[in-house]
Amino acid sequence: MLKTILVAVDSSAQHAAILDQATELAIAFGSSVHVVSVADTVSKGTVPMVYPSGAFIESLNREAQAVLKAACHRLSEHGVPCRTHALAGPVAQRVVELAVELDADLIVIGHRHLSWMQRLLENSVGRNLLDQSPCNVLVVIEAADGA
Repeated sequence: MLKTILVAVDSSAQHAAILDQATELAIAFGSSVHVVSVADTVSKGTVPMVYPSGAFIESLNREAQAVLKAACHRLSEHGVPCRTHALAGPVAQRVVELAVELDADLIVIGHRHLSWMQRLLENSVGRNLLDQSPCNVLVVIEAADGA
């Protein structure tokens, strides 16, 4: 039984596919849905940001709020109410902490199609979530061409 579903989204193009999958599951199981967007104020890729500026953090917060508002609108169009959580810090760590706090049964995330070079340079949130998650993780894979 999936009582609580935690959906992690960002401003990437695949968030629609992630929300559609979460909507189907929530309707099928009568689940409560929480949507989280995490502003990564710690790093971008593998370069640590020791002193992020206030303007940078505010920009990330505005983006997260817009993503969350759009996500809840999309879910509510299908009769699925949701609660939102705007967090900041290391993405995988914050999502795991929230999943523990909510006693989530499932975390729904997307998969970015990166080149081998991008995989070398960027931290994998998905891999970190799979390693640290207190519950099952559903990885929504959208075609690389967006279809």
